[in-house]
Amino acid sequence: MTPPHTAMPPPDTRHILIVEDEPALREAYAEALGMQGYAVLTAANGEDALLVLEGNAVDLVLSDLKMPRLGGEEMLREITLRGLSPAVIFLTGYGTIESAVNCLKLGAADYLLKPFDMLQLFKKIALELASGSCLRSKGGRVREIESFSERLRGQNDSAEVFKVLLTQVQRTLAPQAMALFSCSGQAGALSPLFLWGPSFRECPQTRSWLLEKVALVLGQCGAMVLGPQMGKRVEDLREGVRLGSAAVVPIVGMRGVYGVLALGRDQGSTPYTREDLRMLNVYTGHAAPFLESILSSQRFRGISAEVVTSYAQAVEAKDIYTRGHSERVSGYATLLGQALGVADRDLEILRTAGILHDIGKIGIPDGILNKPSGLTPEEFEIMKRHPVVGRDIISRVSSLEEVVPLVYHHHEWFNGQGYPTGSSGADIPLLARILSVADGFEALTSIRSYHEAMTVSQAKQVLSEGAGRQWDPEIVDAWIWQLRDDTLPEISEFKGAPLDLR
Repeated sequence: MTPPHTAMPPPDTRHILIVEDEPALREAYAEALGMQGYAVLTAANGEDALLVLEGNAVDLVLSDLKMPRLGGEEMLREITLRGLSPAVIFLTGYGTIESAVNCLKLGAADYLLKPFDMLQLFKKIALELASGSCLRSKGGRVREIESFSERLRGQNDSAEVFKVLLTQVQRTLAPQAMALFSCSGQAGALSPLFLWGPSFRECPQTRSWLLEKVALVLGQCGAMVLGPQMGKRVEDLREGVRLGSAAVVPIVGMRGVYGVLALGRDQGSTPYTREDLRMLNVYTGHAAPFLESILSSQRFRGISAEVVTSYAQAVEAKDIYTRGHSERVSGYATLLGQALGVADRDLEILRTAGILHDIGKIGIPDGILNKPSGLTPEEFEIMKRHPVVGRDIISRVSSLEEVVPLVYHHHEWFNGQGYPTGSSGADIPLLARILSVADGFEALTSIRSYHEAMTVSQAKQVLSEGAGRQWDPEIVDAWIWQLRDDTLPEISEFKGAPLDLR
């Protein structure tokens, strides 16, 4: 156990116990808090911390969760069993956030996610010590937080996370106005996502004042309660501003600030307190990791889709005869889907599948792809692998899950003589049957190493002869009707990565 870092502090000095098994971190926290005027004691684990608490009057414990001999959660249980009364704030990484939530249920005052800057830590400690109370004396609040966390856990879209957060705040903190701003971490990059209540929506002076305060919070990465009732200058609420008090907090994750939430109450209403601000910090602190996880996942899916598209472009770069083939198949399949009345989402799936349907050819040797004559049986067996390879590539991108069956089955024949599975008729997915007709038509009307391009009329004849054998006859009929003037259909050029089909 490390001895206290302060000598004989004044009687009114607040005492903080730091419990951290990493010596360097323990010393750094102790030095920083000592410079803030706190009397600091330290311990290397939960066991040592309990000895310190038994012999010293401690106002607040700042503790890690994972420690040797006795971890933070077990330490908190012992603090409660022994009737000790300090507020406890845990420092935790995302990997132990569930444990931190459990600690709130057991009576912890709050937790702070690593990594953090010392300003965040100072503000959280000051709020807790100023409030004079903690969550363990408010069982209803703990249950609210537990329910709130469960609702967040079921979301997979950032807009839904914000919605859950706003609903929780409106129910528990009773604002008369709310505003949510998104940001990129720079004070000049504010974008209002949500404005509610006459004070924010209908009063230009209030909106102007609010933007100033949100920018200030964003720049300082700290929360604030505003209004004359909180001892702030009256100038904080200028003439024409309807509010009597406001609470403004950033939504902070490990990789930056994801938004700023502002609450307002009109003049004459009960003003916001520091305890309200602390609860608002708890709510936004819970929402931040969910937002971060969703946004990181979205970025990964976008990157993955771009990588897959680059594979598709690499396939066409291997074969000079098929350049532009995927874009044309994509356009034809979309037109054919429209003619058949498929749903809008299915049209997007067709469009994307058209771009990616031959991606598996990345694994086919150039000599087979560009062979100017018919393939040998051995070479054809190699060529038949490309739908399987394509399926394996596409299936690694979760946002393209619905495209996988089209890529895998686009070479099946209606009579069961195709590949890779030999499926037939309605056992072949409808969208794959549509894609197959579009793919076949494009191949017939384009120059290949083994044949010249056919006219539209000639291609229609081949499709008609293959209806019921290679292709679905109803789909062939619909496409032939679209080609009734014997000219190639006009299609819009496909640009960019496949659409995100979440």
